[in-house]
Amino acid sequence: LAGTPLSAFSAACGVVVYYMCDMIHGKMEPLLHAAEAPEITAVVQEFFNGLFRNEEMLLVLIACALTVLLVNAIRHSSADYAWQISIVAGSVAYAVIMIAGSLALDVQIALPMVLIGAAAGNPNTEGTTVQTDAPGQEPGMKLFAGDKVLWIIIAALAVISVLVVYSSTAKMAYDAHTARSTAHFLRQQLLILFVCVPLIIIVHKINSRIYNHLALVAYAGSVLLTLAVYFIGATTNGAARWIPLGPFQFQPSEALKVATVLFLARQLAGRQSVIDKLRIIPSLNPLRWKRPDQRKIWREGTWPILAPVLLSCVVIFPAHTSSAVLVFFASWVMMLIGRVRIRELVKLLGLAFAAVMLAGLLNLGRSETAGGRVETWIDLWTKPQTEKPIDQLTDTERSMIAIHNGGILGEGAGQSAMRVEMIHPESDYAYAFFVEEYGIVLALLLLLLYLWIFFRAIEIFRRCGTAFPGLLVLGLALLITCQALLHIMVTVNLIPETGQTLPLISRGGSSTIFTAIALGMILSVSRQNDEQSHDMPKSESIYEK
Repeated sequence: LAGTPLSAFSAACGVVVYYMCDMIHGKMEPLLHAAEAPEITAVVQEFFNGLFRNEEMLLVLIACALTVLLVNAIRHSSADYAWQISIVAGSVAYAVIMIAGSLALDVQIALPMVLIGAAAGNPNTEGTTVQTDAPGQEPGMKLFAGDKVLWIIIAALAVISVLVVYSSTAKMAYDAHTARSTAHFLRQQLLILFVCVPLIIIVHKINSRIYNHLALVAYAGSVLLTLAVYFIGATTNGAARWIPLGPFQFQPSEALKVATVLFLARQLAGRQSVIDKLRIIPSLNPLRWKRPDQRKIWREGTWPILAPVLLSCVVIFPAHTSSAVLVFFASWVMMLIGRVRIRELVKLLGLAFAAVMLAGLLNLGRSETAGGRVETWIDLWTKPQTEKPIDQLTDTERSMIAIHNGGILGEGAGQSAMRVEMIHPESDYAYAFFVEEYGIVLALLLLLLYLWIFFRAIEIFRRCGTAFPGLLVLGLALLITCQALLHIMVTVNLIPETGQTLPLISRGGSSTIFTAIALGMILSVSRQNDEQSHDMPKSESIYEK
């Protein structure tokens, strides 16, 4: 085990050198041939455009990040706890680098079972578990199909999740009132990740048309479960969000976020031929609702498109205001991309703002908590805080201290001081904790990974010839990326506290599992793009005018 971090460090350096050489050779060859051509500017521009759209560049960045991470871990290895983390980092990073390398090289990983190999149309499976596809050959049974860049990002986030949860939960493990060791939460997070990996693989093997058929059932079930929380759920910090399932707790609102995007994508896709003529907001005067034109609006626009979004927001709002806002924003953008009339969307924004103000005035849901957070946020910007005792600091202030302590390269693995002061460094303030231990350089790369998820989703969307898979991909990517941005903006005090976790990294079972399901769906659409196996109903063409 002691040699594992050094082995991983060597592997990371090897991957960096190899891919740098390979990438420079592949990308610079056109420049060498066109050195004296008048279109040299266009070639240079194409070089930089392609650089950040290929998986090689991402793999190099991740390998560099893992190298810095391991150097930091070894640099602080005099502390026993930091050495334990370096062992975990090295072990997991080594496996991830190998997987990422095989993905970037387009290696086909065939399952080592004769029956599965034969079913995939590849009878030559004896003694062979890894092979590459020959040019022009039909693809076999690929374990990791779809967008390779997205797979590499998922692997990187999984590594970071293990490191963050293991170190940030130290104060919980050393609590005198508990008998848990420092490895307790590590085992718990690893168990969640071991569930998520096969879950992503299974979900991404299912065609998107199956999700289209299951959208209504998934949405209705998620709404009912979220409503059930208010009657049979466990309450924490004044919010009922979880249904106890033995030793585990299930948060149905996480399922409802994904199900809302899934159902809205189906509703918008089935109306693409007439969507630009539909109105979704009826008259605000109930006395007019019996008129034929208003009944048509209710029947064709309000009930099928707007009502599911509003129902989801209303159901989630009492327990988790920021999640309701997140669902509304993602749905609004989906409707914009789905060619709903701009005038209707502007009206919807105005009505939503009025509804939020009314909820605050009537103290509905957690409006009082949200109002207190807004007041605290305004105070932090308008009043001096230098004389405040440390025990009176808010978690946001402590997170900013953690970011300041991290500096450029960080304090090192296991060396965080503010994790003892922050209430939830493993969930609500995971990004600030990551900055403190690993520095602003790696933190910026982490932010880049979340942005990369959205840009990869745009690439997948552009390749979809039909509305449902395209809208599904963009909606799910918006949920993941916007949730990450909300979390990060809270840690630097750009917005009030929201309680949003960092997707795939923060400690938490339900959020991680449903984020994995969402990523699996995105990969499913990407896989079908590669296979050109999408259904192409003319009425669902998103480009139809």
